Amino acid sequence: MAPEEIEGIFRALPLEVTYGDVNDRVRFFSESEIAGGFVRTKTILGRRIPFCHPPRLEKYVMTNVEALKKGQFKYGEFWTRLGDRMIRVLIAPVKNWEGKLLGTLEIVEDLTDVVNNPEEVKKKILVL
Repeated sequence: MAPEEIEGIFRALPLEVTYGDVNDRVRFFSESEIAGGFVRTKTILGRRIPFCHPPRLEKYVMTNVEALKKGQFKYGEFWTRLGDRMIRVLIAPVKNWEGKLLGTLEIVEDLTDVVNNPEEVKKKILVL
């Protein structure tokens, strides 16, 4: 695949991802054209993961990243408010086929509509 295609795929997703390598350095992040997550700039590339978060969250973030890397849980799920939006954040380990840890993935989804309109969402459910 061409880099242009990969970038287009990530922009088309209704979520945003950030990848930190095994040394906790941010190596990649995406920006969705569909659903915004957190504001990010290219200056986070190469920065240590905790320093991409507000100072009050640095210790919390790293405590969870370290627990994830040690295998204390398969993934972490956190919810927060961003203004009037409800944001779900998932963190997951990234491993190779042999199980070696390569890094950490953060997935950010704006689920405001799901939280605020559960009955409307239920109407959209298809039985396959």
